[in-house]
Amino acid sequence: MFVVNDKATFLDALRKNGYAINTWYDRKYNKKAHPNDSAREITNTSWETGAHLANDDSSNSICFSCIGTKGLPNSSMRTRSYLTRWGEQRDAGRSHHEPLPQLGSRRA
Repeated sequence: MFVVNDKATFLDALRKNGYAINTWYDRKYNKKAHPNDSAREITNTSWETGAHLANDDSSNSICFSCIGTKGLPNSSMRTRSYLTRWGEQRDAGRSHHEPLPQLGSRRA
C-alpha cells in the first residue's frame, strides 16, 4: 500500500509509462473489486505477470495497492487459444473478483 500526493498526476505518469488506466473491462467486470481507479501494466500476453495498481478505498482516493497478477486483460498481443483479443481481455478481466485487503499505508 502507498499514498500518492496527486492521483491525477500519478495516473497520468502511469499512462505515459505503458499502463492501461480505468479500462472498459475493469469498469464492466471489476467495478465491485476496483470501484475507483485501476492501472494495469501492459504485458505481451494476458498470461504474463504484470503490475496491477488499484485504489479500492472510496474514502481515501490517494491510497493505492500494488500486486503482481497473471491473467491481465491488457496484453499487447492475443494468445493463440483466443479468436479475438477482446475475448481474451474479457476472460482475463473476469479472472479475479475480490478487492485487495486494506492494510497499513505509507507515503510514496
